[in-house]
Amino acid sequence: MTQFAELTIAGLALGAIYSLIAVGFVMVYRSSGLLNFAQGEFATLGAFLMTTFAAWAVLPWPVALLLTVLVMMAVGMGIERVIMRKLLGRPPFIGSIVTIFVGFLLSVAVLWIYGSSTRAMPTPWDPVKIVEVGGVEFTLTNLVTILVAIVLIGTLAFVMQRTPMGMAMRAVADDQEAAFALGIPVERLLGLTWGIAASLGAVAGVFLAMFPRSATVAMGLLAFRAFPAVIIGGLESPVGAIIGGSALGLLQVHGEYYVNPHLGDFGIGFHLVLAFIVMIAFLMIKPHGLFGTKELERV
Repeated sequence: MTQFAELTIAGLALGAIYSLIAVGFVMVYRSSGLLNFAQGEFATLGAFLMTTFAAWAVLPWPVALLLTVLVMMAVGMGIERVIMRKLLGRPPFIGSIVTIFVGFLLSVAVLWIYGSSTRAMPTPWDPVKIVEVGGVEFTLTNLVTILVAIVLIGTLAFVMQRTPMGMAMRAVADDQEAAFALGIPVERLLGLTWGIAASLGAVAGVFLAMFPRSATVAMGLLAFRAFPAVIIGGLESPVGAIIGGSALGLLQVHGEYYVNPHLGDFGIGFHLVLAFIVMIAFLMIKPHGLFGTKELERV
């Protein structure tokens, strides 16, 4: 039972990272109908920026994280302004394809600036410190990851539900043309949505790169493992993204411990494939996800 509890905490920590990435996916999709395949590269760039600010610039860790979030928000808003805004009115699949190109540019930029070497993610706490509660042991990093994700997602939910800016963003997500007719600055809010998505990806990248992992140029692929969470939860549901991300983290951690050893050589890395198997099952049985909405067409 103790082992199960420890694995569950590790799974929730990984799920918290996936949830941050998945919420970024959902926000862009709700506002513009695009699948932002550059979300993983936002995480990569954010992780490397954090190593620069915290290690090279010797800034206090919270200040470095805040600066990383602000820079990545500017990057996201800049991408929307320079590239994605030109595609307004075009079919959504065109913009989704363009995001693949955007992700490629970000990967090349990271490779050009930082090279192909890995970087350890600095933390203000001992990355191997173990916390014990009721006989259950878990790393302090996992605890901080879960708490930071809760604070960020809770703050975002408050802004979206309780502030005029959040209500305006929800109006844009529901109907861009109606929002524009009401005088809401649609383009500015679309840029802000991309900025928030990029900053969420950056925070996820920071925690994804913590010990025993590290910041690498391949983190975009690691972050892309969060995509099944979006399908499971529903493309238009932030709540679904959180639940899907948490479920995905639990599935991978428990699957690695309980399933992989019983499959022999076939079980190497099977826990990573398992998430996509579940995603395909959802696409076949419940294509709109747990909290997605069916599209109704009048004929």
